[in-house]
Parts: sequence; structure tokens; C-alpha cells
Amino acid sequence: MATARAIRQLSAGFRSHRQQTSGSFEFLGFEFRWGRGRWGKPALKLRTARTKYRAALANFQAWCREHCRMRKDKFFAALNAKLRGYYNDYGIRGNFDSIADFFYQVTRMLYRLLNSRSQRRGYNWEGFAKLIKVFKLQRPRICHSF
Repeated sequence: MATARAIRQLSAGFRSHRQQTSGSFEFLGFEFRWGRGRWGKPALKLRTARTKYRAALANFQAWCREHCRMRKDKFFAALNAKLRGYYNDYGIRGNFDSIADFFYQVTRMLYRLLNSRSQRRGYNWEGFAKLIKVFKLQRPRICHSF
């Protein structure tokens, strides 16, 4: 997990006056880059590294294909544990857009996989939304504020 001290040490040579030439760098699964803060001043922004993000989605899809035949209550309990783990790893301040997008992609994959469990179409989006509410699918949240 990225600590404030490690971020300060790595970003020492990554100053805002070289914003256009320095680009971005990756550290501990996050991509650090320069952007504008709430008041228009240069600020260090971060998001989940794209390689880690794509790998997490691919791993999730493979896991879902292996386990989507489980009973729904056990499946959603295991799924929530996986989502909580992802949010604990990547849920830091400034990265909410990435974990919200991960949640969106997960729900899309889940919709397709649950509809492919039998020959008939299992859910429409309204029924799927009710299913998510019943099993309380873990919503994205920020776990760390450093």
C-alpha cells in the first residue's frame, strides 16, 4: 500500500514545473500524474495503474466463470469478499473514479455471466438491479485517506 512518506520520496523529482515533460510514473499499482486540483492549481493525481486494472478485471472474469454455478447466496458472499479486498487495496483518496469504473465493469460482467447460466434469459436490468439490492453487492468506497 502506498504510504504518504513513500509518495513524497518518489515524487521529489516529479515537480510541477516539469509537468509537461515528466508525464507520469507507476508505483505500487498506482499511476501518478500531474493534474489540476479543485482550485485550479497543479496537484498530484493518482489512479489505478492500467496494467493492474486490466489484470484485476481478467482475474475477476476467470473467477466468475469458475464459480458462477454456486448457490447465489454463497456466490455473492464470495464476490463481496473479493470486492472488499479490491477496495481495500485501491480505495485511496483520489482513486474513486477507477474503483467506481471497476465496479461498473464487474456488474456488466456479472449480468452477462448470470444470464448465461441457462438457455433462457435469466434477468433484465430491472431484475438484475433487484438481485443486487437483495444480495447487497459491495459498493465502491474509499478506505484510506493518505
